[in-house]
Amino acid sequence: MGDKDKSSSDAVKVAVRVRPFSKRELETHNDQVIQIDGPSVIISNPACIGKDWEEKKVFTYDYVYDSFCSPASLNYSSQEQVYADLGAQALENAWAGYNVSLFAYGQTGSGKTYSMMGYGNDKGLIPRLCEALFSRVKMSADSSI
Repeated sequence: MGDKDKSSSDAVKVAVRVRPFSKRELETHNDQVIQIDGPSVIISNPACIGKDWEEKKVFTYDYVYDSFCSPASLNYSSQEQVYADLGAQALENAWAGYNVSLFAYGQTGSGKTYSMMGYGNDKGLIPRLCEALFSRVKMSADSSI
């Protein structure tokens, strides 16, 4: 889950979101090889699952979002959580006059578009950020903006 105590002075923040299995992955009964432990993602070698030994790699990030579990789970990371951790701070920095960039990187089908744009009423980072920015501009008493 995201950590709300992250310093706003960090120049770069790195976040990872674990998406649910795709329809194809469910149909082929793939093993879940990703585990989340706080700010760390643990990846197990699928060839070693169920054996006496397991080969694992651990990667640590500023934020780790679990969207693999059920939305009813307390561990589930919603679009709101992602925006609260990443988008709100980006807006504050942009409003303060700093350049801000948000980008998503990953393989095809990994959930980049969903995280950035959302789907239907479940808005992603970009629509939420734009709505908040234009709302703030509208409420601003400074007509030079």
